[in-house]
Amino acid sequence: MVGLALTALVSLSFKSNELRQLPSTMWELPNLTELNLTHNHFKMLPREIAKLRKSLQVLSLSMNQLFTLPSTFRKLGNLRVLDLSKNTFTQIPKYSLGNLEKYVLPFTLNP
Repeated sequence: MVGLALTALVSLSFKSNELRQLPSTMWELPNLTELNLTHNHFKMLPREIAKLRKSLQVLSLSMNQLFTLPSTFRKLGNLRVLDLSKNTFTQIPKYSLGNLEKYVLPFTLNP
């Protein structure tokens, strides 16, 4: 369980930490609006990211090794900014995005 002090957290950056996965308690931050996971070693995101669907607005995933998104990703209905640049995507399956039409989606430097 996440401590009371962390539940008020609205912005979190794990930029440039050589991470490959996140702790499971990460998805128990109900007020998190901005998450920066830039420049790590993520290949996939866990399905549990959908637990942030009510709060997450900005998600930076650039400079990782992502090649796909979980199907639950489409539940992030409040997402406004999404950076997927400099990953290994060749395409993003439509089922991953659902009806997310209101975000910025840079695909620069993906193969």
